[in-house]
Amino acid sequence: MAFPTKQAEINAILQLWKDRLPDHETRYGLNADQIRQQSDDSIIYNHLLTVRSQLNEDVSEVSTYILSATEGNKDLPLADYPTVTILPLPTLQLPPKQGIIPRNTELYNYLKGHPNRTAESLADLGITDPPNNALPPESKKPTLKGAPMIDDRVSITFNKQGMKAVRIQMRRNNGSFTNIGDRTTSPFIDETPSIDGKPEKREYRAIYLDKNEPVGQYSDIITVYSTP
Repeated sequence: MAFPTKQAEINAILQLWKDRLPDHETRYGLNADQIRQQSDDSIIYNHLLTVRSQLNEDVSEVSTYILSATEGNKDLPLADYPTVTILPLPTLQLPPKQGIIPRNTELYNYLKGHPNRTAESLADLGITDPPNNALPPESKKPTLKGAPMIDDRVSITFNKQGMKAVRIQMRRNNGSFTNIGDRTTSPFIDETPSIDGKPEKREYRAIYLDKNEPVGQYSDIITVYSTP
């Protein structure tokens, strides 16, 4: 198992290490600055994910404002001008450094190959999970990524983990999830038109198919803002 590459999984292991790594400092020969740096990395990474989510919401508000200003009802007043918020960086123990992912990938490989490692200590640090391909179908869970395209289209990429197909579902306006396609190859392009041609928040999830029947677990839900 290698250091994760997906944002949610990277964030999860960084936050785990922030809590658990100090207990393994002596076994793995880590110094105080390495512990502080990893803690700072986990704080910054989680913060930046929050900032990105906030900016996505702000972009959606700006897009809606532009649409109203340029093509809205000419007899209605324009809403308040939107603002873009960037959350301040949290307090850190050390001066912030570039390279959170390569630095923690090195740490991951260092821990995994250390002569003092034990199965128990690695498990406590989240390093002993089997690779997804070793999981039985009923335990597999797709991973999705989404990106807006022009003309309301949304590109959805997914992993297959040895499965033949996935079923992709979408919901909007806090409604129910509906099937929008079964796919054997990634990416899937959702061509669902937006309501009234306006930018909208869409949520997607997927589940694997075995003989055209759902199997395993639904993916984590991802959010994408469409672009008319």
